[in-house]
Amino acid sequence: MRKFILLFTQKEGSSPIIQILDHFDEIAVIHQTHGEGYEPFNDHNCGSMPLSSLRACLEIIFGPAPIDFDELNRIYMATAVRPLQKVETSSQAVGFKMRFVPPSKTWKLLQPIPGLANRLRPAYVRYQIDFGPFRRMMFELLSKNAVMVLMAVRQDVFRWALSRYHGDGWGRKGHLQFALKAGELTREDIPRIHVNPERFDSIIRHCEALHRRKKTLVSKLRARGVEVYPLLYEDFVQEPRQFLGSVLSVLGIDVSSGQMDDALMHGTRFERVHSGAVSDYVVNHQEIERRFGGRFVRWEAL
Repeated sequence: MRKFILLFTQKEGSSPIIQILDHFDEIAVIHQTHGEGYEPFNDHNCGSMPLSSLRACLEIIFGPAPIDFDELNRIYMATAVRPLQKVETSSQAVGFKMRFVPPSKTWKLLQPIPGLANRLRPAYVRYQIDFGPFRRMMFELLSKNAVMVLMAVRQDVFRWALSRYHGDGWGRKGHLQFALKAGELTREDIPRIHVNPERFDSIIRHCEALHRRKKTLVSKLRARGVEVYPLLYEDFVQEPRQFLGSVLSVLGIDVSSGQMDDALMHGTRFERVHSGAVSDYVVNHQEIERRFGGRFVRWEAL
Protein backbone atom coordinates (compact mmCIF):
# COMPACT_ATOMS: atom_id res chain seq x y z
CA MET A 1 0.00 0.00 0.00
CA ARG A 2 1.43 3.38 -0.99
CA LYS A 3 1.04 6.26 1.47
CA PHE A 4 0.98 9.87 0.26
CA ILE A 5 0.38 13.40 1.48
CA LEU A 6 -0.70 16.33 -0.70
CA LEU A 7 0.86 19.56 0.62
CA PHE A 8 -0.72 22.89 -0.34
CA THR A 9 -1.10 26.49 0.68
CA GLN A 10 -4.13 28.21 -0.88
CA LYS A 11 -5.83 28.72 -4.26
CA GLU A 12 -3.69 26.06 -5.98
CA GLY A 13 -6.39 23.58 -7.01
CA SER A 14 -5.58 21.08 -4.27
CA SER A 15 -9.23 20.62 -3.23
CA PRO A 16 -10.57 19.50 -6.63
CA ILE A 17 -7.45 17.37 -7.16
CA ILE A 18 -7.87 15.44 -3.91
CA GLN A 19 -11.61 14.99 -4.46
CA ILE A 20 -11.13 13.63 -7.97
CA LEU A 21 -8.46 11.23 -6.67
CA ASP A 22 -11.00 10.08 -4.08
CA HIS A 23 -13.29 8.89 -6.91
CA PHE A 24 -10.83 6.13 -7.83
CA ASP A 25 -11.41 2.83 -6.01
CA GLU A 26 -7.64 2.32 -5.94
CA ILE A 27 -7.17 5.42 -3.74
CA ALA A 28 -8.43 5.92 -0.20
CA VAL A 29 -8.46 9.58 0.86
CA ILE A 30 -8.61 10.25 4.59
CA HIS A 31 -11.26 12.85 5.36
CA GLN A 32 -14.01 13.56 7.87
CA THR A 33 -17.47 11.99 7.76
CA HIS A 34 -20.28 13.15 5.44
CA GLY A 35 -17.82 14.07 2.69
CA GLU A 36 -16.37 16.92 4.74
CA GLY A 37 -12.95 17.82 6.09
CA TYR A 38 -10.64 17.03 3.16
CA GLU A 39 -7.97 18.88 5.18
CA PRO A 40 -8.32 16.73 8.31
CA PHE A 41 -5.25 18.07 10.13
CA ASN A 42 -5.77 21.77 9.55
CA ASP A 43 -7.01 23.96 12.41
CA HIS A 44 -10.55 24.50 11.15
CA ASN A 45 -11.13 20.72 11.12
CA CYS A 46 -8.98 19.22 13.85
CA GLY A 47 -9.05 22.14 16.29
CA SER A 48 -6.19 22.94 18.62
CA MET A 49 -4.52 19.54 18.32
CA PRO A 50 -1.30 19.10 20.31
CA LEU A 51 1.76 18.00 18.38
CA SER A 52 1.84 14.73 20.33
CA SER A 53 -1.69 13.90 19.15
CA LEU A 54 -0.86 14.77 15.54
CA ARG A 55 2.16 12.48 15.72
CA ALA A 56 0.05 9.64 17.14
CA CYS A 57 -2.52 10.06 14.34
CA LEU A 58 0.11 10.11 11.60
CA GLU A 59 1.87 7.06 13.07
CA ILE A 60 -1.43 5.15 12.76
CA ILE A 61 -2.10 6.36 9.21
CA PHE A 62 1.43 6.03 7.83
CA GLY A 63 2.60 3.03 9.83
CA PRO A 64 2.91 -0.51 8.42
CA ALA A 65 -0.12 -1.90 10.29
CA PRO A 66 -3.69 -1.61 8.92
CA ILE A 67 -5.27 1.69 9.99
CA ASP A 68 -7.20 1.29 13.24
CA PHE A 69 -9.89 3.95 12.76
CA ASP A 70 -11.36 3.42 16.23
CA GLU A 71 -8.02 4.25 17.85
CA LEU A 72 -7.38 7.00 15.31
CA ASN A 73 -10.70 8.69 16.08
CA ARG A 74 -10.21 8.25 19.82
CA ILE A 75 -7.16 10.52 19.55
CA TYR A 76 -8.53 12.75 16.78
CA MET A 77 -11.89 13.54 18.39
CA ALA A 78 -10.29 15.02 21.51
CA THR A 79 -10.15 18.29 19.53
CA ALA A 80 -11.75 17.75 16.10
CA VAL A 81 -15.18 18.95 14.97
CA ARG A 82 -16.23 15.58 13.49
CA PRO A 83 -14.70 12.08 13.20
CA LEU A 84 -12.68 10.70 10.33
CA GLN A 85 -14.53 8.51 7.83
CA LYS A 86 -13.54 4.85 7.90
CA VAL A 87 -12.23 4.02 4.43
CA GLU A 88 -11.22 0.80 2.74
CA THR A 89 -7.46 0.74 3.22
CA SER A 90 -6.85 -2.28 1.02
CA SER A 91 -6.57 0.31 -1.75
CA GLN A 92 -3.25 0.74 -3.51
CA ALA A 93 -2.76 4.25 -2.14
CA VAL A 94 -3.87 5.98 1.06
CA GLY A 95 -3.38 9.67 1.83
CA PHE A 96 -4.80 13.11 2.50
CA LYS A 97 -3.96 16.77 2.06
CA MET A 98 -2.71 19.33 4.57
CA ARG A 99 -0.77 22.55 4.94
CA PHE A 100 2.81 22.13 6.10
CA VAL A 101 2.12 23.92 9.39
CA PRO A 102 1.31 22.57 12.87
CA PRO A 103 -2.45 22.42 13.50
CA SER A 104 -1.92 23.63 17.06
CA LYS A 105 0.16 26.77 16.72
CA THR A 106 3.00 27.05 19.19
CA TRP A 107 3.41 30.78 19.60
CA LYS A 108 6.35 32.64 21.08
CA LEU A 109 6.57 36.36 21.82
CA LEU A 110 9.10 38.35 19.83
CA GLN A 111 10.57 41.61 21.11
CA PRO A 112 8.37 42.00 24.22
CA ILE A 113 7.73 45.62 25.22
CA PRO A 114 8.42 46.16 28.95
CA GLY A 115 5.29 47.22 30.78
CA LEU A 116 3.09 46.97 27.68
CA ALA A 117 2.98 43.28 26.73
CA ASN A 118 0.48 42.41 29.45
CA ARG A 119 -1.83 45.29 28.61
CA LEU A 120 -1.90 45.04 24.83
CA ARG A 121 -4.26 42.70 23.04
CA PRO A 122 -2.44 39.78 21.32
CA ALA A 123 -3.15 41.31 17.90
CA TYR A 124 -0.86 44.21 18.75
CA VAL A 125 2.06 42.12 20.02
CA ARG A 126 4.50 40.40 17.66
CA TYR A 127 4.13 36.63 17.73
CA GLN A 128 5.61 33.88 15.58
CA ILE A 129 4.81 30.22 15.00
CA ASP A 130 7.51 27.86 16.25
CA PHE A 131 7.78 25.47 13.29
CA GLY A 132 10.88 23.62 14.50
CA PRO A 133 9.34 20.67 16.40
CA PHE A 134 6.65 20.20 13.74
CA ARG A 135 9.13 20.16 10.86
CA ARG A 136 11.48 17.74 12.60
CA MET A 137 8.57 15.42 13.35
CA MET A 138 7.25 15.55 9.77
CA PHE A 139 10.67 14.94 8.22
CA GLU A 140 11.14 11.93 10.49
CA LEU A 141 7.70 10.40 9.86
CA LEU A 142 7.68 10.96 6.10
CA SER A 143 11.18 9.51 5.72
CA LYS A 144 10.71 6.58 8.10
CA ASN A 145 7.42 5.49 6.53
CA ALA A 146 8.39 6.13 2.88
CA VAL A 147 5.48 8.55 2.44
CA MET A 148 5.27 10.18 -0.98
CA VAL A 149 4.80 13.96 -1.01
CA LEU A 150 2.67 15.57 -3.73
CA MET A 151 3.31 19.32 -3.73
CA ALA A 152 0.55 21.57 -5.10
CA VAL A 153 2.09 24.38 -7.15
CA ARG A 154 0.60 27.31 -9.04
CA GLN A 155 3.33 28.71 -11.30
CA ASP A 156 1.39 31.70 -12.67
CA VAL A 157 2.04 34.06 -9.76
CA PHE A 158 -0.01 36.86 -11.33
CA ARG A 159 -3.18 34.75 -11.56
CA TRP A 160 -2.49 33.11 -8.21
CA ALA A 161 -2.19 36.49 -6.50
CA LEU A 162 -5.39 37.69 -8.19
CA SER A 163 -7.26 34.63 -6.89
CA ARG A 164 -6.02 35.32 -3.37
CA TYR A 165 -6.83 39.04 -3.64
CA HIS A 166 -10.30 38.48 -5.09
CA GLY A 167 -11.17 36.10 -2.24
CA ASP A 168 -14.90 36.14 -1.64
CA GLY A 169 -15.52 38.27 -4.76
CA TRP A 170 -15.48 41.57 -2.91
CA GLY A 171 -11.76 41.70 -2.11
CA ARG A 172 -12.13 40.04 1.28
CA LYS A 173 -10.97 36.61 2.43
CA GLY A 174 -13.07 33.74 1.14
CA HIS A 175 -13.53 31.03 -1.48
CA LEU A 176 -15.96 31.75 -4.32
CA GLN A 177 -15.59 28.29 -5.86
CA PHE A 178 -17.67 26.71 -3.07
CA ALA A 179 -20.62 29.06 -3.54
CA LEU A 180 -20.52 28.89 -7.34
CA LYS A 181 -20.54 25.11 -7.43
CA ALA A 182 -23.36 24.95 -4.86
CA GLY A 183 -25.47 27.35 -6.93
CA GLU A 184 -25.61 29.89 -4.10
CA LEU A 185 -24.58 32.62 -6.54
CA THR A 186 -23.75 33.05 -10.22
CA ARG A 187 -20.84 34.77 -11.91
CA GLU A 188 -23.18 37.66 -12.69
CA ASP A 189 -23.66 38.15 -8.93
CA ILE A 190 -19.96 38.82 -8.45
CA PRO A 191 -19.05 42.49 -8.91
CA ARG A 192 -15.89 43.67 -10.64
CA ILE A 193 -13.49 45.03 -8.05
CA HIS A 194 -10.80 47.71 -8.02
CA VAL A 195 -7.44 46.16 -7.14
CA ASN A 196 -5.27 48.29 -4.88
CA PRO A 197 -1.80 48.13 -6.50
CA GLU A 198 0.11 48.46 -3.21
CA ARG A 199 -1.87 45.70 -1.53
CA PHE A 200 -1.63 43.54 -4.64
CA ASP A 201 2.13 44.03 -4.80
CA SER A 202 2.43 42.64 -1.26
CA ILE A 203 0.40 39.56 -2.27
CA ILE A 204 2.58 39.04 -5.36
CA ARG A 205 5.71 39.19 -3.22
CA HIS A 206 4.13 36.83 -0.68
CA CYS A 207 3.33 34.30 -3.41
CA GLU A 208 6.88 34.49 -4.76
CA ALA A 209 8.20 33.95 -1.22
CA LEU A 210 5.95 30.89 -0.91
CA HIS A 211 7.54 29.46 -4.06
CA ARG A 212 11.01 29.92 -2.56
CA ARG A 213 9.94 28.23 0.68
CA LYS A 214 8.36 25.35 -1.21
CA LYS A 215 11.48 24.77 -3.29
CA THR A 216 13.58 24.79 -0.13
CA LEU A 217 11.19 22.32 1.50
CA VAL A 218 11.36 20.04 -1.55
CA SER A 219 15.16 20.05 -1.41
CA LYS A 220 15.21 19.25 2.31
CA LEU A 221 12.66 16.45 1.95
CA ARG A 222 14.53 14.89 -0.96
CA ALA A 223 17.76 15.11 1.04
CA ARG A 224 16.01 12.92 3.64
CA GLY A 225 15.12 10.37 0.95
CA VAL A 226 11.46 11.43 0.61
CA GLU A 227 9.91 11.19 -2.87
CA VAL A 228 8.45 14.58 -3.85
CA TYR A 229 6.44 15.36 -7.00
CA PRO A 230 5.12 18.84 -7.90
CA LEU A 231 1.49 18.95 -9.06
CA LEU A 232 1.22 21.92 -11.40
CA TYR A 233 -2.12 23.72 -11.34
CA GLU A 234 -1.71 24.85 -14.93
CA ASP A 235 -1.34 21.24 -16.12
CA PHE A 236 -4.41 20.23 -14.11
CA VAL A 237 -6.74 22.80 -15.69
CA GLN A 238 -5.34 22.51 -19.24
CA GLU A 239 -4.99 18.72 -19.58
CA PRO A 240 -6.83 17.05 -16.66
CA ARG A 241 -6.69 13.53 -18.09
CA GLN A 242 -2.96 13.68 -18.74
CA PHE A 243 -2.39 15.32 -15.36
CA LEU A 244 -4.33 12.65 -13.47
CA GLY A 245 -2.64 9.92 -15.46
CA SER A 246 0.74 11.23 -14.31
CA VAL A 247 -0.37 11.37 -10.67
CA LEU A 248 -1.73 7.83 -10.81
CA SER A 249 1.48 6.66 -12.46
CA VAL A 250 3.73 7.91 -9.65
CA LEU A 251 1.34 6.29 -7.17
CA GLY A 252 1.76 3.00 -9.03
CA ILE A 253 -1.86 2.84 -10.14
CA ASP A 254 -3.11 1.82 -13.59
CA VAL A 255 -6.74 2.59 -14.49
CA SER A 256 -8.83 2.11 -17.58
CA SER A 257 -10.05 4.92 -19.80
CA GLY A 258 -13.55 4.28 -18.47
CA GLN A 259 -12.41 4.70 -14.86
CA MET A 260 -10.76 7.98 -15.77
CA ASP A 261 -13.96 9.15 -17.47
CA ASP A 262 -16.03 8.23 -14.40
CA ALA A 263 -13.73 10.08 -12.00
CA LEU A 264 -13.77 13.24 -14.11
CA MET A 265 -17.52 12.99 -14.67
CA HIS A 266 -18.19 12.88 -10.91
CA GLY A 267 -16.15 16.07 -10.64
CA THR A 268 -15.86 18.05 -7.44
CA ARG A 269 -17.75 20.50 -5.26
CA PHE A 270 -15.78 23.40 -6.77
CA GLU A 271 -15.97 25.56 -9.86
CA ARG A 272 -13.18 27.59 -11.43
CA VAL A 273 -13.65 31.27 -10.74
CA HIS A 274 -10.91 33.11 -12.61
CA SER A 275 -10.66 31.20 -15.89
CA GLY A 276 -11.65 34.16 -18.08
CA ALA A 277 -10.05 37.48 -18.88
CA VAL A 278 -8.81 39.62 -15.99
CA SER A 279 -11.15 42.38 -17.20
CA ASP A 280 -14.09 40.11 -16.26
CA TYR A 281 -13.54 40.77 -12.56
CA VAL A 282 -11.03 43.64 -12.21
CA VAL A 283 -12.01 47.25 -13.00
CA ASN A 284 -8.46 48.61 -13.30
CA HIS A 285 -7.20 45.51 -15.14
CA GLN A 286 -5.03 47.46 -17.59
CA GLU A 287 -3.00 49.03 -14.79
CA ILE A 288 -2.67 45.74 -12.92
CA GLU A 289 -1.68 43.74 -15.99
CA ARG A 290 0.83 46.39 -17.06
CA ARG A 291 2.51 46.50 -13.64
CA PHE A 292 2.32 42.86 -12.58
CA GLY A 293 1.48 40.70 -15.60
CA GLY A 294 3.84 37.89 -16.55
CA ARG A 295 4.97 37.03 -13.02
CA PHE A 296 5.66 33.31 -13.28
CA VAL A 297 7.80 30.81 -11.32
CA ARG A 298 8.61 27.71 -13.34
CA TRP A 299 8.69 24.24 -11.80
CA GLU A 300 9.63 20.91 -13.33
CA ALA A 301 6.55 19.06 -14.58
CA LEU A 302 5.51 15.74 -13.00
